Amino acid sequence: MVYRTFLMQVSAHIQKSLGEGCRVQLIQVQKNNGLILDGLCIEGQNTSCSPTIYLNSYYLEYQKGIPLETICLFILEAYKSHTVAPAISDIDFSNFLSLKNQIVYRLINSASNQALLKEIPHVRFLDLAIVFCIYLSPDSPGKMTALIRNSHLKTWNISSEDLFSLAMVNTPRLLPPSIRSLTSVMEEILTGCSDDIPQPPVSSDSSEESSDREDLYETPLYVLTNQLGIYGASCLLYSRPLKNFADSRKTDIIILPSSIHEVLLISDRPDIDYEALSQMVMEINLSDVPLEDRLSNQVYRYSRETGKIALLSHAPETVEKPNP
Repeated sequence: MVYRTFLMQVSAHIQKSLGEGCRVQLIQVQKNNGLILDGLCIEGQNTSCSPTIYLNSYYLEYQKGIPLETICLFILEAYKSHTVAPAISDIDFSNFLSLKNQIVYRLINSASNQALLKEIPHVRFLDLAIVFCIYLSPDSPGKMTALIRNSHLKTWNISSEDLFSLAMVNTPRLLPPSIRSLTSVMEEILTGCSDDIPQPPVSSDSSEESSDREDLYETPLYVLTNQLGIYGASCLLYSRPLKNFADSRKTDIIILPSSIHEVLLISDRPDIDYEALSQMVMEINLSDVPLEDRLSNQVYRYSRETGKIALLSHAPETVEKPNP
């Protein structure tokens, strides 16, 4: 069965299963880095449009031999068991005063989002773009946000700079930063430990270093994100975390963009090959990071002296797979 036929049959099956009391429609959603996903939106009689159930991964399961009827049961279970957060359609986007304290920012790749950036307010930051959202539901499992578009600025009669000023205050308040050792993060993931594990102290490097270049994974690595772990790379823009971390290490800090959700921090050293690090970041992006989660192929440095972040590498600007 071809993909488009699969989408139509799933939609029809779900509509029949839920009956006339629900409205089922296929939609396309533009995600980060130009990724477009096909989704199923189900609107009940007394509710607004539910969070989108993306069908692309279900088609892969169908291609592996899972029957269409079984896949539809999975989709129905996902719909019925999902706690629907307050829907975007319930938000009064004309009332700027009621929303101004919920405006936050995210970081995305600039070159890979040129089409999207034409439609949304943004501020350039190195090879990245700062974009803005309404933080809708901090208590919901979905952590819902709504992307702010150019049409909203016209309604509110404000500028991108106004959004940036608000987001600089709101984002650290609503999404506090977290810096933890990569070892601690991995141990928690592997052992299923709770979030109550004490954060290891950030200490300075030993003064004695081997004359041979250390392997990256033997170097103390730290993860910078927010306390939700969602769109946490934006913590790069916070005023205090990088400064405090650099001061505690007594060095400049190298920043490796792991994804839009977090970045990795290591102490700068004279023997570090920045272009080799950048090549490693690009290879990991292509092999291990989903397209919609990729942030950049570059390597950055935070300067203790200036408090600024600068580009160190010259990797491809886009994060999609390069053409052969």
